[in-house]
Amino acid sequence: MCVTFGPLATYKLHVRAYGGREDEEMNKKTKNVEGGKSKQKFINLLETFFADFMGRGHIATMDSAYMGELAAQVGREVWKLNMIGTSQVNRTSAGKEVKAQRTKMKVGTYECCFFQHKTKPLLVALWADNNIVTTLSNYHSPVICTEGSGLLRRRKVGKKREREKTEVQCPMQNRDYSETFHWIDKGNGKEAKYDLKGSSKLHNWSPKLVFRLMNMHDCNAYTLYKRLHELHTPERRLLDMSEAMSELTHALCQQGEPMRKQKAEHPPHFTNVHAGIFTTDLGRKVKCTTHGYIPAQPTKVATLGTDSAELNNIKKKYPWRQHQSVAHGKHGKCSWEGCPNLTLGKGKRKRAYDTNMRCEECSIAKGINGFYCNDVKGYVEGKSGEKKTCTCHLAYHMKYHRNDGRTSK
Repeated sequence: MCVTFGPLATYKLHVRAYGGREDEEMNKKTKNVEGGKSKQKFINLLETFFADFMGRGHIATMDSAYMGELAAQVGREVWKLNMIGTSQVNRTSAGKEVKAQRTKMKVGTYECCFFQHKTKPLLVALWADNNIVTTLSNYHSPVICTEGSGLLRRRKVGKKREREKTEVQCPMQNRDYSETFHWIDKGNGKEAKYDLKGSSKLHNWSPKLVFRLMNMHDCNAYTLYKRLHELHTPERRLLDMSEAMSELTHALCQQGEPMRKQKAEHPPHFTNVHAGIFTTDLGRKVKCTTHGYIPAQPTKVATLGTDSAELNNIKKKYPWRQHQSVAHGKHGKCSWEGCPNLTLGKGKRKRAYDTNMRCEECSIAKGINGFYCNDVKGYVEGKSGEKKTCTCHLAYHMKYHRNDGRTSK
């Protein structure tokens, strides 16, 4: 149930999900106009909806799933409500006549046909729009309107709608129905944008229902926000719906109890700085809203070969980590002047091999990536042309970084 007039149009007033066979409220009996009792579930569901609106002169516009001759009678005589809605042919006592007339009418001619009940104020109207539309009302008369429809007619060629609206004849109850029910369609359209990203059909009934109710709540909040902005802060920028949803999501995520149930532990102590930790399997992330604990500095995974102080800390723990050949995300030319690809025969282009292996320590010292081959390469040596291991990294460091006194830089 939603508001269909005024600045709060599309605001959902009441939602009631049918609980299936075990829904006890839907199994109660309701008095109908003849004084008997009915156990039809859609009558009981409507009575739950209209509990606070009976006898106050309201007009209820409904979908064909609930609108029928019985609902219209109970609405007028018991609930004191004016009711109108699309209806299925088998929901009226004139079902055979209505069905026969529908087959005679042609779509797109905007022909109108009425069926008036003999003793009760019930009126069935047929209208040949883009489809044969059947509506049922308990307070209308068989009146045809020539203004107020404002439809986008379909072209006979191509079946596309025209750009300009055209006034056509239609039953008055169809016009009144369209003026209100299109707000319900707009509200459903707004909610569908945030309905599990369009994947709600992949889930069961419970998550569908939870997210649908949540979407209704969010759209209601945005409707109120727009009205309050118009009344109190018109000078400020109005957030569109996607921005408002982001703000609302952030605000809701900050509420409630913290999710963490145990303290954040980091070896050797959770308050230590972990700038030197370079493995991803150590430590536990700290939730910033955890109460009773001092949030540690964010655990940083060291990027090898980017910081000399960081590398020195690593070498204190692992002395062997000197001039290591480490794979890098980028490729570069080999920096060794003796790279085999530079010693090719006459007529060959002299260009060092491309490699992604670099020396992390030399790269830090020089401030640029120092790439040296340290993998299998396919270069021509003599006439064999075999693939051999290319160890430019080892050759370069044997010449420039030996510690036996025979090398120089």
